[in-house]
Amino acid sequence: MGICIAFLIEVFKILFYPFTLERYSEMVRFWDDVYGLKMTSMRPEVLREASIETVPVDKILSDPSLVLQLDLKTCTSQETEFFRVFQLKMTREDKLTALVGSFDVTFHLDHSVLLSTSPYSSPTHWKQTVFYLPEPITVHAGKFHDGICSLLDFLLNYLFNVFRTSSRLQYKSSASQ
Repeated sequence: MGICIAFLIEVFKILFYPFTLERYSEMVRFWDDVYGLKMTSMRPEVLREASIETVPVDKILSDPSLVLQLDLKTCTSQETEFFRVFQLKMTREDKLTALVGSFDVTFHLDHSVLLSTSPYSSPTHWKQTVFYLPEPITVHAGKFHDGICSLLDFLLNYLFNVFRTSSRLQYKSSASQ
């Protein structure tokens, strides 16, 4: 007789990292000039769909921001539907081209076991979820940036739905912190 793995999960976390990725031109700017044809109408579709990739840790621009943490033994279905503002403090100056999502799951066995899809962890087949921004944003070390995240029915659909307009990733002076 097997044990349902969902009963072994204690904690589920979703984290976001700001990234600078060279693939930005390949994934987003490519549509500006496709062999001499302007196909910019494809950009919104490319931006709407997340990309599943393994991302390099040397392209991370700040510590991760914890967007959601659930105790799966006690959470309600309403807690899986949320709208969050999260904050990122940049650790270096660069071009922010994407937000990257990962998840951590802690299993309760004889001891706690962590399954992490973080860029800092050993790669898994889940990799990371990359949300490319419509335009790169110049960021500076020590400065804060806010992001907005909405996640609905992630246990059933594993949907990330990030509002990705540069006006939504708002600059906040570190002096105000």
